[in-house]
Amino acid sequence: MIINETKCDVELNLKASKNMAGRKIFLILGIVAALCLASGAVTLALELSFASESETDLFFPIVCFVCGVVLLLLMVVWNPLLRKVMRKTMQGKESVNLYSFFEESYTIVSTVNDGMTSSAEGKYGALTEVREFQDMWLLYQNKATVFAVAKSGMKEGSVEELTALLMRQTGNNYKICFKRK
Repeated sequence: MIINETKCDVELNLKASKNMAGRKIFLILGIVAALCLASGAVTLALELSFASESETDLFFPIVCFVCGVVLLLLMVVWNPLLRKVMRKTMQGKESVNLYSFFEESYTIVSTVNDGMTSSAEGKYGALTEVREFQDMWLLYQNKATVFAVAKSGMKEGSVEELTALLMRQTGNNYKICFKRK
């Protein structure tokens, strides 16, 4: 049996969301911002070079520039904004999840900071995907339900033992999402 105790708080959820989509969001925002700024610059250059003084229309280039700048600003404030949204969403309801991994199944006992507890049990075959990151595993039960298991929370067993168990039990559904040393 392998046991992991993970504190599910704002910081863990922030790391998990960054692992799920954070890098893609920055890439998309950066590309779209660059496209907006470039199209604004090209449109402005064309408008200024081919239009007469009375017919110059700068609305579209200005809108493109403004959109590009707004997207760049969004990239800058993304992490603080996400942290604020998560704090508001969680409303101080942190929990401690106790994961017990057996050879054929796993259990999760979740204790919320107000004293409520819940438990769940599952088979590895029901996991649609397991992603391993440098600091955590993400266990996907379906597209809407994801369990973040922090590597720092190991109580019994080791990170290597849990990695081997999850790889063995989930097969092709196990993805390594970082460069191992």
